[in-house]
Amino acid sequence: MRELRLRESAGLRFCGQCGGQVSKEDRPLRDARSYTPKHLADRILQSKSALEGERKQVTVLFADVKGSRELAERVDPEQWHAILDGFFGVLAEGVHRFEGTVNQYTGDGIMALFGAPIAHEDHAQRACYAALQLRDELAKYAREVKREHGLGFSVRVAERMGTRMYELPAQLARARALLSQGGPAAALEIEAALERASALVRATGARSYEPEILEVRARLARASSDPAACERLLREAEQLHAELGATGHAARLAQELVGVG
Repeated sequence: MRELRLRESAGLRFCGQCGGQVSKEDRPLRDARSYTPKHLADRILQSKSALEGERKQVTVLFADVKGSRELAERVDPEQWHAILDGFFGVLAEGVHRFEGTVNQYTGDGIMALFGAPIAHEDHAQRACYAALQLRDELAKYAREVKREHGLGFSVRVAERMGTRMYELPAQLARARALLSQGGPAAALEIEAALERASALVRATGARSYEPEILEVRARLARASSDPAACERLLREAEQLHAELGATGHAARLAQELVGVG
C-alpha cells in the first residue's frame, strides 16, 4: 500500500512492485513535506534544543535533482510537481528512518540534519546509513520515472559534518512537529515558533529560510480554513518569488492555498 501511494503521488499509473494499476483510493494520505512521524515529533518537542539555541556538532545531508530545470521543461508542470512529490516522499522516509530531520526543502531537493534537534552521538553514521538507503530507493524511483515519463532522473547526495548554531532550524523543526498535533494550543505554539524564526532571519540575514517559514504558515492557514490569511500569504509568496526566485517554494505554497475558502 505504501508503494502504491508513493507511486500515485509521483504521477505513475502502475505499482513498481506488483505491476498493478494504481487507483484513486491509493492516493497519498499526507504530504511528506508537512508530515513528521509521531515518534519523532514527540522527541523533537521534548528536546531542549528545539526550544532554545545551542551550538551542536551535526551531520548535514544534501540531496537534489541533477539538471532539474531541463527536466521540468520536458513534462507539463503538474507531472513535474507529481514527480517531485514522489521524490520528496522517498527522501523524507529515508531521513526519518534514521531519526534525522528535514531542515529545508528546496525547489528540487532537501537539506537534512542528523544530531539535532534529536541528539545522537552516532549522527555521522546515521547520515551515512540514510544516504546508502536513499541511493538504492532513488535508483528504483528513477527507473520508474524513466519508464513512465521518459526522463533521465538522477540525484546528487552529499554530506558534511560541522558545528553550527541551531536555533533557527530548531524553531522550524518544532513548528513542523507541532503541525502533526493540530488544535488551538498547537497553532499558538506554531505561531510563536515562526515569529521567533522570522526574527532570527531578520537578525542574521538568512533569507533562504523565508520560503520554509511561509510554507508552514500556509499549512497552518489551510488547516484553520482562513481565506484572508491565505490571500495574504499568497501575496507574500508572489513577492518572495520575485525577490528570491524561489520558484519551487512559491509554486508549492500556491498549491497549498488552492481550495481554501
